[in-house]
Amino acid sequence: MASLRGDSSMVAWLSRVNGRHLASRRLSDCTNLAPAHAGSTSVYRWLRAHSAAAHHTHALSLPQLHARGLRCFVMALRDPAARLRTVFSFEKERKHEKDEPLYAALTPSPSAWLGALTNASHPAHARAWRIVSRSAAASPHWSRSGMYVVGGHVGLVPQVAALRGVQLLAVPEQVELHLLCTHRLAEDWRALLERMGIRGSNATSALRRYNPSKYSFNLSWDEQQYVRTRLFPQDYALVLAICGAET
Repeated sequence: MASLRGDSSMVAWLSRVNGRHLASRRLSDCTNLAPAHAGSTSVYRWLRAHSAAAHHTHALSLPQLHARGLRCFVMALRDPAARLRTVFSFEKERKHEKDEPLYAALTPSPSAWLGALTNASHPAHARAWRIVSRSAAASPHWSRSGMYVVGGHVGLVPQVAALRGVQLLAVPEQVELHLLCTHRLAEDWRALLERMGIRGSNATSALRRYNPSKYSFNLSWDEQQYVRTRLFPQDYALVLAICGAET
């Protein structure tokens, strides 16, 4: 796994440009990035009321959308440990159909799954690492729909994968990026609307607070830190830079 230093230049660059708004740009000019299980469904539903460019395709990255002529991007950003808990809640409630399931007989909770990942003698150890490796690959094998990873799991694709390469674009200063923090998603969305000059009840009538699944799972502090610093270090570095630690 990459170290926290691996993408430090990207994290620093994203921190500088996040929230920078060009007065001539409207929310209707914006699209969204959709890392799974990070609040992407809410962002998509809210943005599509303002922009025809809203989508919910997990595979699409900022450079890919930039190549289509888009220059303004909105994305939810989530603590990796909270994101993993949501993956299990989602699967227990809905039985994910396409991805390799994490919620299974041998791994019925995120703690059990992490136990399989870290214990070489666990019967699910090899499978757990195979799913992680295929999901975190530099170029995951996305399905044709762009909604799941073949042999992997969409909830294990790093959130920063949607942003990699942004600072290498021909004119990166033209990029407008708005990273919203999932643990305060409604508040950050309202702030974005105000930044874009959108006010009044019509602008927020469709706003609903992010609602976690009725199924919840807990992780110990050590387990949370393993997810953050060993499995998703770049994601966590960006979360700390943009959102701070959740309280």
